[in-house]
Amino acid sequence: MVKRTLYRKYIRLITRFVKFHILHVDDSAHRIALGVAIGLFCACLPPIGIHIVIALLLTLILRANKATAMIAVWANNPFTFVPIAVACFLVGRALFGIFVLNPELTAAQVTEMLRHHLAIGNIFTEIFTAAFWNDIGTLFRQIGIELTVGGVLLGIPTSVISYFLTKKFIIHHRLKKPRRRYRHLD
Repeated sequence: MVKRTLYRKYIRLITRFVKFHILHVDDSAHRIALGVAIGLFCACLPPIGIHIVIALLLTLILRANKATAMIAVWANNPFTFVPIAVACFLVGRALFGIFVLNPELTAAQVTEMLRHHLAIGNIFTEIFTAAFWNDIGTLFRQIGIELTVGGVLLGIPTSVISYFLTKKFIIHHRLKKPRRRYRHLD
């Protein structure tokens, strides 16, 4: 009973957030959807801490909505980084299956290394120490190529699908609520 109530509150919170922070942004549906797509693409990339910078640069180049990109990039956060990184690693390892760059590392070992180094407790307590960043640097030297290639390969379909779904949803919402004044309806 308690889980169900918390689940409903969480869904209601997400729905209100999307409604008021994405659907009511005063911009064209194309620019909003492109911002969401860029944010989700950058969320799949492995560089820790600079997802927002990459997303901001891409929004400037592609003239997308910056606010929605900044919101969408937070799909990759300290709570979701490890599952996203493991998925990216597995996709990258599958692509480089013949040319395994570091064959002594198995997927289970990489998953455990990511969980250990990027655990919530470690991120919040050790992020400002040199030892933490040395461990992260060593880890990414071992699996960085596979992680990056996997992130790009997962990010492209994620961003394309999110672009079309977001654009369709925004246009549908704006047509359903014609009393609201939107300057751009394309």
